[in-house]
Amino acid sequence: MKSAEIYLKDILGSCIDREIVICEDDYSRFDCIDNKKNIYELKVRTKHYDEVMIEFDKFSYNLMYVKEFKMNKFLYVVEMKEVGYVFDIKELHEKGYDFGWESRDLPKNTEF
Repeated sequence: MKSAEIYLKDILGSCIDREIVICEDDYSRFDCIDNKKNIYELKVRTKHYDEVMIEFDKFSYNLMYVKEFKMNKFLYVVEMKEVGYVFDIKELHEKGYDFGWESRDLPKNTEF
């Protein structure tokens, strides 16, 4: 995990008064977990984008993971230009949110 994401994890943990722990498994598809049975995917962007996207494979795997292991939330946390956004992906999916899935060629590095 990058130092900016670790910092984001620490700030988020202090805001919600919860210990968020980095997932040490190199093959995990999410970044962190907490003692309230929530999983987190963290992203830090150096510039602001009007739309936020999540990769479909992360969405589908982590949604399956929270259902299979009876986790509470799958939180996608994005910081752009020092502003944080938190999306409860599980809740959005359950409410029928249209994620607008489309196929795109993107850089392998997610720092864009």
